[in-house]
Amino acid sequence: AKAKAKAKEEETEERNNETTTNGRDISESVEAQTRRMQSYTKCKHGYDPFSGDGIGIAFATAFSDAFCETDEDYPIDTRLLVAEEVTMDRYADMWDDSTKMEMAISYLLFMGTQAILAGKYNYARGDDVFVRYFEQYMAVELQQTQALFRTNKLFETQDADLHTLVTFFR
Repeated sequence: AKAKAKAKEEETEERNNETTTNGRDISESVEAQTRRMQSYTKCKHGYDPFSGDGIGIAFATAFSDAFCETDEDYPIDTRLLVAEEVTMDRYADMWDDSTKMEMAISYLLFMGTQAILAGKYNYARGDDVFVRYFEQYMAVELQQTQALFRTNKLFETQDADLHTLVTFFR
C-alpha cells in the first residue's frame, strides 16, 4: 500500500513538473497550441486581436491611462471628461469617426471579457465604463440619436453583481 501511494505521489509530482506556471501542459504540441489560439482569435463582439493597425488599442490605452492619471478624488464622470480632453487632439480621427470608435469599443469588450475570465472583475468594470462612455459619446456627438449623455448608463455595472457584469460583456 505504501509503495502504491509513493508511486502515485511520484507520478503526480512528475505531472506537475511537466506543466508551466499557468497550468498548461508543456508537452502540448505546437499544432494543438495554434488551434487553441485560433479559437480565441475573434470574440463575439467582432474584435480580432490579429488584425488592424492597432489604432483602436492605442486610443483605448491612452484614454485609460489619462483616466487613471486623473486624481481619484474627482468623480468618475469628471475623470472621463479629462481623459477625453487629453486624447482629443492626438486621436481626433477616433473621436470623429464612429467606425473607428467601434474598434476601440470592440477592443474594450474583448479586454473586459478577458478580465472576467481571469477573475479581475474591477478591471472589467473599468472597461465597462469606458465602453458605455464611448457609446454615449457616439450617440450624442457622432450619430446624434440622443440629445444628452445618459450618465446613469455609465455606472450601471459599477456596483452590480457578477451575473449583471457578465451579461453586459456577452
